[in-house]
Amino acid sequence: MNQILTTAKKPKKGPAEIKTIVLFFSISILLFGMFLVGHSAYAMYQYNKEQEELNRKDILALDITRDGNMLTLHVKNENTIDKVVYNWNNTEDHILLGKGRTEFSEQIELPLGNNVLNIKISDVTGRTKNYQQKYVLNESDITGPEIELLIVGDKVKIVARDDEQLSYITYRWNDEQETTITPRPESPAQIETEIDIKKGLNTLTVIAVDNHNNTEEKTQDFEGVTKPILQLTKEGNYLVITASDEDDGLDRVEYTINGQKYLIPLKYNEKTVTYKQELQSGENPFTIDVYNKNGDVTNQYGTCPN
Repeated sequence: MNQILTTAKKPKKGPAEIKTIVLFFSISILLFGMFLVGHSAYAMYQYNKEQEELNRKDILALDITRDGNMLTLHVKNENTIDKVVYNWNNTEDHILLGKGRTEFSEQIELPLGNNVLNIKISDVTGRTKNYQQKYVLNESDITGPEIELLIVGDKVKIVARDDEQLSYITYRWNDEQETTITPRPESPAQIETEIDIKKGLNTLTVIAVDNHNNTEEKTQDFEGVTKPILQLTKEGNYLVITASDEDDGLDRVEYTINGQKYLIPLKYNEKTVTYKQELQSGENPFTIDVYNKNGDVTNQYGTCPN
């Protein structure tokens, strides 16, 4: 018995079904795109929020001050600082640990030449903030001033020099108030001044600062004495000798005139004396010595024509 096998053919999809499939895929792609846009927008919002927070002055804040060839890094944060990592010109890193602090300062040395300082600050929450700053340090920037103290009679001569320019000098005796002197426009790299040496043993402190804030300090002890005062005048045929010492008192006054030596009589603890010496005709050469109770002497010589 013969069997006849038949095969059924699948009906072809019509235009309506194709439109449905295309519409489904279009909607899916649209929804996926909207998801991506929304996710990107949210990520951008989060990023901007984080950046805005990082830009707050109290978040991982850094203040840098310079003094010559030294930089002071002052770091401040609302949370505990984890560490500060810095390097010069992207070379070896140096680490400053926060040690549980929310604020601290550290000094670092500025190298010679043109350099870029890179700093990265992080806190315990994982936030980080980067800083970058350029610095120039010349050889002359780290050379400090020189101070010289010279004794000139009963004064101290202060001489301060710098290879570029001085900003100012200060000086003081012991713990007294400082006196400040600035350079003259015609001599910006040198300051000179003379000051009286104080009576007794005293300490003089001189500080010189140049235009790069390099500082030099010199301290020296001086023992000052008060010498008697001698004044000479001529009245008619007389040489008038006036000697005084208001601090220590007079010990003796002696003089030689025309080869004859004299001693002026003094009262006990006398501090001022005036004496008249008659002059001869001629030049009247003389020498006069005035001593105080400490043995300090003032002398004068010359002629007194008559």
